[in-house]
Amino acid sequence: MRATQIKRQKWFKDPAIREALVTFATTSHGQDREEGRYQLFATLVNRAFDLAKGKLAGVANSYPIHDICIVRNDPFDIVTIPEHGNLGAERSPDLLFLRARAARKLLADKVQRIRWFEILGWAEFKASKKNLVRILNDRRSEYGLRAIDEHTSEPIPEVSPLGTSPSVLAEVAESGGGISTVLSAGSKHPLEADCDEDNNIATASGLESGLKKQRNTCSATDGRADFKVRSASYALENATDTYGSRSFCVGIILDNDKVSFWFYDAAGHVSVNTTLSLFADFEKVIAIIVGFGCLTHEQWGAIPPIISPPAEAQYPAHFPPKSLAKHSFDMLHPISKDQIRVTLTKPVFTQYSLVGRRTFVYNTKTNAQPLVVKIAYQVVTRKPEHEIVALAKEAGVEHFPEVHMWCDLWKKLSDGTRRIFYDLSLEMSKNKDEIANYEDRIIRALVYTKYQPLKTIFSKSWKLIPEMINQMLGCLHDLRYKAHILHRDISNDNVTWEIRDGKIYFILIDFDLATVVTEDGKSAAVASSESNHQTGTLPFMAYELLTDMTDNPYPSSKASDRRYVAALPIPLAAEPLRPILNRWFKLIRHAYQQWDDICQEAEDAKSSFQVAVNISIDFDIETFNGLIARDTIKKAVAEGVAASCLSLSDSELGGIITGLSKDSSEQAEAEDDVGDEQDLAQTKYIPLYAWTQSVLGLSEKDIDERAAHIRRLRWFDDPVIREGLVDFCSTPPDATHEKARYDPFAAIVNRAFQLAKRELPGVPSSYPIDDICLIRNDPKYVQCIPEHGKLGAQRSPDLLFVRGAQATKLRGSKTARVRWVDILGWSEFKASEKDVIELLNRQRKEYGLSIIDKETLKSRQPTPQSTPPKTLPLTPPGPAFASSSTSAPGIPGKPENKSPPAGTKRPRNSLDSRDEASKDDSGSGIKRKTIDYSETHGRADAKVQSGGYALEAAACTYGTRSSCLGIVLDNDVMSLWYYDAAGYVSVNQCLSLLADFEKVVAIFVGFACLGHERWGAIPSVISPPTSAPYPTNFPPESLNDHNFVLPRRPNSKQMVRVTLTESCFTQYNLVGRRTFLYDIKTETVISKKPLVVKLSYQAITRKREDQLLTRAKKAKVGHLPEFHLWGDLWNMSDGIRQIFYETSSRLSEDERGVATYEDRTLRALVYTKYLPLKTLFSESCELIPVMVDQILDCLHDLRYKANILHRDVSCNNIMYDIRRGKVHFILIDYDLATVVTDDGEPSAVASSKHRTGTLPFMAYELLLDMHNNSIDSNSPRVMHYLRHDYESLLYVSLWCAVYIPPAANDEQREIFITYLQTWETGTIQAVGHAKEALFSHNIGSLPLPPSAAFLRPFFTYWIALFAEAYIKSVVLRNKAAKAMTKSQGPQLHTYNLETFNGLITRDAIKQELAEAMAPPEPSDDKEGLLPVGDAEPVLGNLANAQMNVDREDSHTEATLPEETCTVETAKSIMLPIPDKTPTLPKAKVTTRRQKIDKAEARTRTTRKVNTARVMEEVAPPKKAPVPRNPRIPKASTRVTRSMITRSMVRRQ
Repeated sequence: MRATQIKRQKWFKDPAIREALVTFATTSHGQDREEGRYQLFATLVNRAFDLAKGKLAGVANSYPIHDICIVRNDPFDIVTIPEHGNLGAERSPDLLFLRARAARKLLADKVQRIRWFEILGWAEFKASKKNLVRILNDRRSEYGLRAIDEHTSEPIPEVSPLGTSPSVLAEVAESGGGISTVLSAGSKHPLEADCDEDNNIATASGLESGLKKQRNTCSATDGRADFKVRSASYALENATDTYGSRSFCVGIILDNDKVSFWFYDAAGHVSVNTTLSLFADFEKVIAIIVGFGCLTHEQWGAIPPIISPPAEAQYPAHFPPKSLAKHSFDMLHPISKDQIRVTLTKPVFTQYSLVGRRTFVYNTKTNAQPLVVKIAYQVVTRKPEHEIVALAKEAGVEHFPEVHMWCDLWKKLSDGTRRIFYDLSLEMSKNKDEIANYEDRIIRALVYTKYQPLKTIFSKSWKLIPEMINQMLGCLHDLRYKAHILHRDISNDNVTWEIRDGKIYFILIDFDLATVVTEDGKSAAVASSESNHQTGTLPFMAYELLTDMTDNPYPSSKASDRRYVAALPIPLAAEPLRPILNRWFKLIRHAYQQWDDICQEAEDAKSSFQVAVNISIDFDIETFNGLIARDTIKKAVAEGVAASCLSLSDSELGGIITGLSKDSSEQAEAEDDVGDEQDLAQTKYIPLYAWTQSVLGLSEKDIDERAAHIRRLRWFDDPVIREGLVDFCSTPPDATHEKARYDPFAAIVNRAFQLAKRELPGVPSSYPIDDICLIRNDPKYVQCIPEHGKLGAQRSPDLLFVRGAQATKLRGSKTARVRWVDILGWSEFKASEKDVIELLNRQRKEYGLSIIDKETLKSRQPTPQSTPPKTLPLTPPGPAFASSSTSAPGIPGKPENKSPPAGTKRPRNSLDSRDEASKDDSGSGIKRKTIDYSETHGRADAKVQSGGYALEAAACTYGTRSSCLGIVLDNDVMSLWYYDAAGYVSVNQCLSLLADFEKVVAIFVGFACLGHERWGAIPSVISPPTSAPYPTNFPPESLNDHNFVLPRRPNSKQMVRVTLTESCFTQYNLVGRRTFLYDIKTETVISKKPLVVKLSYQAITRKREDQLLTRAKKAKVGHLPEFHLWGDLWNMSDGIRQIFYETSSRLSEDERGVATYEDRTLRALVYTKYLPLKTLFSESCELIPVMVDQILDCLHDLRYKANILHRDVSCNNIMYDIRRGKVHFILIDYDLATVVTDDGEPSAVASSKHRTGTLPFMAYELLLDMHNNSIDSNSPRVMHYLRHDYESLLYVSLWCAVYIPPAANDEQREIFITYLQTWETGTIQAVGHAKEALFSHNIGSLPLPPSAAFLRPFFTYWIALFAEAYIKSVVLRNKAAKAMTKSQGPQLHTYNLETFNGLITRDAIKQELAEAMAPPEPSDDKEGLLPVGDAEPVLGNLANAQMNVDREDSHTEATLPEETCTVETAKSIMLPIPDKTPTLPKAKVTTRRQKIDKAEARTRTTRKVNTARVMEEVAPPKKAPVPRNPRIPKASTRVTRSMITRSMVRRQ
């Protein structure tokens, strides 16, 4: 039908199509015959795409992928992913189906190479000396067109039919115009490409049509690889270099005029057995190609829709994706049977294969133990991997991966295109060989724990190799003889490791190819077609299997070289391993020899008979008669170890394990970077000039004006800058590739700072910060503040903007480390093997300079010594630029990593794969560039690193900074970054240091012109002391002596000046409240007691803390802090954030480029300074019950008198005061408190989507809710009730009793620290385990400090009360769930969830605790406490859960460090933390009076608290002056650190 319409509409006579067909048919017979047809065919196809819209049957006015086009790519190689290393071949398809944004890369003046994920499909050509003119003339005559002279075959001049050029593409595509109007014939491509290597190609099934059948054989061309092989190789790269985002791909092949179509997926290749001619069957070919334009993203090979793209990047608008990062799918939890939402984050592995399993592995979104998900196209007949693992575990086999969830994501390939292929080919084909048969496959997902690869451990010590051998031999042996399983794919990737209980534990993973065998080792099931072939990883396959795979057997063992191990190259450090390998090889060789001898004897015996007979051989082929067994191999290895004197001492092993643990934590930091990646994901990318105008005060016009001056003054030709640019571009492509660029770049920038003074418009003779400079810092770490302890990461920015005094530190002979308070900003580098010399040479040509030779790095012609023009003053360097070594003027010292000397050979690099800046970004039509960075030598992403520096700059400067600035350079491409409490702001356009030299330098000079406010100084409402004004004394070490004013009363004109003194606390976070506390003094007497001020960036929509406290005091709630002054000092909407919003709104083309933000206010609250709990409980715990009693009253009255929930009960938020000779406990910090209704529900819509609280003290049920929400943000949330605050009070009390009092001895102290370290620095999973263990096993045998031993029944009763309540609630929930299915029985809505039907109330807790501390009642009842550990887990097990540490902000999530435990003695008494969900016997729950053992009850005595005596011990002397900098004991420091650790979770 479509062909008929095309013929009726006479598309053949369309000018663009007609000219393309003529030129296609008359291409010359030279070597460029094939290349000459590329653009012609592309013009024809794109024109057809335009003509078809709304004019052919079934073709809409817009295609599903609306901007699809076909563009010439040859001779440019497609960029491969770095993960495949040498596997990924450089391939250059002739034509590519692309979206317009990718097509612009190939059509720009600076051609940029395409990446495989951007490609929808391809067309591959093959040309020979075939006369196409005659075929063309036959069709032309049908349309009444003049024939072409077939004898002369004169080519028609390549004139664009529509008179347009490729440069118009961007304008037309952006305006929605047809893509064919800008893809004219004759586009020039300057490079030539090499031929690709041949690859094996699978046999293709064919589809038959009603046309005359023709064999798809094609003629030979000028030495190019077979076009079918090339197309299949493109499919291989497309499948493997897209990180699993494609399930199949399609291609078109043209052999001269013959067109064939190809389909590739995990089951193989499918093509046609009938070809069409572009000329003879013009209408049908065009109709089919228009069909390609009508394909949806699913039909272009998108991963099945069960794996959903992120909500902000839905298909088809964001198809094709770069990877499956942020994609998600549902899995059924095997224990809870809940639907778990799994979100993929970072790709870990992608298999280099097209047909087969095509495995790809991703990290999953979790803040618990690291998890990965493996997704593969598995044969449906093969036993699933999780079943294999389950069989092995049931048999007691060790060294297995921990599998958490599994599911089949997509039913089968037979549910998709494959089934359609089969049905249609069965219907239309006459020959069985032409039916598209296939082996059905299924997409299977498996979530398991993430382990470490072998390279990370053996790079530390090869002495652990024998240990790996022993453990893996045991695992393989037990697999075979206990579980009857053969792994069949042992490789270096499939053996991993982790640290368990302080030991190295090797783990065997990937059981995709494993099979179940019988007792005698034979397969227990019929092999699938996949297993008809030998399986395994080729480099590691057994010799016997390799000989079985080939028709030409390898030399027998008898003929092999006996010096096989002697000739084996082994690193010198690992030479002691040679005896081990020698004995192992000798053992295997002997076994093969014995088998050969027996086989030869059998053959000789058989030949002695005159007739054919069967000879029975009594030989165990599985073990070679016991020669190859676990014990024999272990014996050989042990002999080798003894011979080489290879041993590993306990201290040496301990050092290795410590180093590995540190490396693992650093790797986790690099991957997660304390939540930096979550913050990064929320970055606002705005236009370049919106950023510069907001931060630097430079509009596009200003930058263009300065750039013009720089060009006129020829800064590019300045000796220092010229040398710096050459050194920057000539760095060698090795490990120093990045580091060698630091000093040259710093020299360029510092020289520009000097040259700009008075020479550029708006640049004064002296900068606001007069001695600013850019200096190299790497590899030195910046100092963190001691208050953050282990939270502060060791970070080393590459270059730093600092003042002269700090630069002198870094340049000195004894280099000192700078502090974060000394840093103004930073520049972070990322380098890859990009040919920046070519870009440099283009600029040098424009300035009339000789080009740099890529091989020798010398100028091809002697460059005349340039002398600066008279208008260019070369002033001597000032103090800030002084150097300790001889260098060129303005260069801050000699570079530590010099570029290679002249004459050094250097390989030529192809054009870089990443986005380059536009040559000219001037004008409103500046091209938008996606900010994307290339991979470097194992370094973390530069954007994440820069975000980490911003975190430290915000957290380690004691509140002195409200924002900070960073610059990221990916090779020569620069992006700008801004950070504050509302998030990140960067640019969606970038500039090149080389192509846009003048603009980049103008922007850097703009940084030098910034005042202290734009460098991130605290808002001017907080004034520096008059003795140290800004900017002379900026940046300050802290806010000491800074001051501001607050109203004496609300709406009062009387103001009180508040002066800050010593810093008390600073929160470790960047985005969020960023709370910091200072001691203060006031000019007006506010209180006779010491005062503190709390400053934080609060969301303006949240109810103020003073309002909540006022409400509570009016309701006569006790134990509240006394606050005196409060006020909002400054709104973010009054500063740069609003400028960002307004300028980006004006300059952005769409909403994505607008810097929206949540407005925050810098809020101050002055209240009385109270004493921390550690000063009270460090000597005696007798007042812990008193604290519990008072805070229970406070929480109860808050809820029922003032309708307030505190929601953040922690050790830091309970303090005390001495009132009338008695201890009075105070509950502080109401930032996260909320007002509720009488029913306990929130009275207003929550401004936060995330759970709040301090992690060590959060209720167990809230932790579980955090997990569920991290998996599925739309899941129902658990409401925060008063009982959760009561539970937090339990954890606070237990913490105080265990951690604060002195221990009996150092060993016991280490036990307490080790146990509570899980609470303090553990992951959510670890904290959840600890709390689950409390409910399951109560307080267990954990020894309490002597001064707290009497509290054991106190905690036992309290924990048992919560355990009983949780168990009853779960039982009721289960009954309610069953009743809902039957519409009968108890209903959940009749249950009081706030109090668990009265079980968890203030009075119930008080009664229980009073009973626990009361004298025992005489009883003969010997029934003890039912171990709650034998009961079913209350709310499920968090052991295998993936959970995110949610915070109050909707912007980001904080990532907490991994759990560590190093004290062995603690393990024997630590609360048991089950690895699996414990199962509950159905036993009745005893009464709480039966919970105390009789023996213990008899020994318990009543404790009477003498508060007067305690007051004498804890009350501070009245006249003793408080030191300004008290020395905190080591133990106390730990407590303080623990409090800081979890404050980062509580953002608002």
